[in-house]
Amino acid sequence: MLDDVGRWRMGLLVPASDMDLLEWLELYVKNASEARLPAEGGAICLSSFNLLPVRSDEPLLAWIGGGFWDAYGQGYPLYRPLELALIPIAPCDRVEIELYARDARAQNYLVQLVVAITERWPAAGSSLWLHAPKAQAHRLAELKLKTDLSNFALGLEEFAGNYNTDGVFAVSFREQAAPTGPGGTVPSRKRQRTWTVHLHLPGPARPYYHIRTFDLTLTASRMSGKYPLTFTLTRQGHLFAEVAAFGQEFDAWCRDNWRTAPVTAAPVTARPITEPSVTGRAGAEAATPTARPWEMIPDHLWDRQALRLWWEGLTCPEIGRRLSQAPKTVRNRLTLLRKEHGTDVVPTNRRRRLPTSEVGTMG
Repeated sequence: MLDDVGRWRMGLLVPASDMDLLEWLELYVKNASEARLPAEGGAICLSSFNLLPVRSDEPLLAWIGGGFWDAYGQGYPLYRPLELALIPIAPCDRVEIELYARDARAQNYLVQLVVAITERWPAAGSSLWLHAPKAQAHRLAELKLKTDLSNFALGLEEFAGNYNTDGVFAVSFREQAAPTGPGGTVPSRKRQRTWTVHLHLPGPARPYYHIRTFDLTLTASRMSGKYPLTFTLTRQGHLFAEVAAFGQEFDAWCRDNWRTAPVTAAPVTARPITEPSVTGRAGAEAATPTARPWEMIPDHLWDRQALRLWWEGLTCPEIGRRLSQAPKTVRNRLTLLRKEHGTDVVPTNRRRRLPTSEVGTMG
């Protein structure tokens, strides 16, 4: 799968220190330089492993050189066919590694390298991703609480002060500023508040970029009904053990302090991975959409009914007449649900009128 600048991209979380991983990579490239791997129109071979100087706020970068031999045996050098970015994770016993194939002919070598890493460190296989996992939100917890935003906000301070779990020495909540409305006005925070959750990790400083804090997003929304507050806790990218443990503790804390009800929305997960073909054409299969997408949102008031009618092709005025709501109210509610759950669940008017096959190519 190509990223935004046309490079084939993969990544994984390796349970090793940065120095151990670098030593292994140098040895692997040295051994790989003795063999050629078939590529489209010829064969490719790795030749060197090179570290790049970086600033203190950047990942540790490296590139692997190589050459290409066509069907007639003529050789050509390749400029940085493979690139790597390595980010140590506190306390320096894991490395988040991203690999890029700048040249399409190096895709097979990229896959071979990833396979070799998972053979050396089998635990890394479960974290393997293709293309861009950080664009996929992992929902850790979501509940309906019988409380209000003010009490919920006060409770966060208590939770942060009492949190004590291996691998995280502190937790902090920082509320995000409310977006300004027309004319620079700040809308009321009575309906929704959002915090950035920082999980602080132990570990020494490094001369290059080193993750010592995991950031999560916590959003609480006030709604009408028996359980007027709904919160969603999400994490972008890999689901680290410390993050998963925090999600479980936070969920348990909410259940212990307030009456709760589950939210029936389906969790958001990364797209499945497919192997690249030998011709260099690769991609990820799109996730199969559910036949009843309105069941993927919380069962709140008339939201599911409105979304079902929207999928059936009704307009906002038609939906409003059936649900005894104003067309503008229906339109605004669908827009809000689209922001929360994406266009795959709440499509735009243009997208829902397209054939299914064409909709899949737009994702």
